[in-house]
Amino acid sequence: MPTESSEKFPNPFIPLNGIIDNPKLFFNREKEITKIFEVLNSGGSIAIIGKSGVGKSSLLKAIAQKAS
Repeated sequence: MPTESSEKFPNPFIPLNGIIDNPKLFFNREKEITKIFEVLNSGGSIAIIGKSGVGKSSLLKAIAQKAS
């Protein structure tokens, strides 16, 4: 059953799990994506490390979409 706060503020993170492959649903990571491209374009490498479910795969998907 939805709570009062969930009715006022719907969850923008849909799907709630799995890779977000719709660019409209993946937001507020422009700074990180720009930094990653800067490092990669200068010949460096990046390791994306984090707990399960924090958005590592969605970040990689967004990078792949911007690179193509």
